[in-house]
Amino acid sequence: MSLTPSESLAQISSAQKDEFYLNYLRGLFNDGTKKIFGPQTTIRWNKEIQLLSDMAYFGLTTLGDLQTLGEEYTQIIQVGPTMNRLPSRFSRLIMIALHTLLPYLIDKFLCHLENKLAKSEHLHNHTNLQDMVQKVRLIFNVLNRLHLSAFYLQGIYHTMSKRFAGIQYVKYNLPGMSQQPESSAFKLLGYMSLVQSLIALAMHVISIRNDLKPVISNSEAEKFGISHSSKASIIEEDKPDMKCSLCLEKRNRTTVTPCGHLFCWKCIHSWINTKPECPICRESLKPNKLVCLMNFE
Repeated sequence: MSLTPSESLAQISSAQKDEFYLNYLRGLFNDGTKKIFGPQTTIRWNKEIQLLSDMAYFGLTTLGDLQTLGEEYTQIIQVGPTMNRLPSRFSRLIMIALHTLLPYLIDKFLCHLENKLAKSEHLHNHTNLQDMVQKVRLIFNVLNRLHLSAFYLQGIYHTMSKRFAGIQYVKYNLPGMSQQPESSAFKLLGYMSLVQSLIALAMHVISIRNDLKPVISNSEAEKFGISHSSKASIIEEDKPDMKCSLCLEKRNRTTVTPCGHLFCWKCIHSWINTKPECPICRESLKPNKLVCLMNFE
């Protein structure tokens, strides 16, 4: 058996296989939580359940000196920067934390920031900070695409977590197996993705800079005789109840059901995946019947 540097296709196939088993494990954790604590608790703690299942998967495989199911399927092995020994346990722990815990913490912080902005009428009505937070999320996605472009061009470090931890892959070839040559299509795809991601990143940065400018300046408000307190009171009087019946928080991306009830987009979709009916009136409900009210306030 010989060891050679792993090609890009094997790493991509391994990641796809791991994602399949991760989704399966998340479903098992969700089903177990639903049976013990009920559907509402499962929906409320959905992200934490996903984090726990992902950490369990990588903890039992990568941290336990074993291949993941995807790595075993594609016959690749994790190695350290020297390419001649397994990565240290600390490097693997760093990789798992960056791959699972860090995205969760970033998402949790941005959700907390969105809730704070939603409760502050002054910030909500004089700036586009809520839209800016959404664009920050998009910037993180663009950065991941930029890194993926670098992977297509270099053929190493499929994820940013592996790059920071210095973890690469080698492929073991059994006797009689011929190694497939690396396709040049990955480099072409990398260049195309790189250009597209750079353009998207520039557009998001410019858009965020524009969102930081107040929609109505203080001088304009005084010109029309509108104070911040009076505007806030008017909006508060005209504003309907914006709480979601599932998470009991301010609705995010308000979505209406055919029976006329309003929920968060993620909440109602998570509910339908568990039980395909309206949580309030129990009318039968399908995902394609939900309508997201883009300009609802």
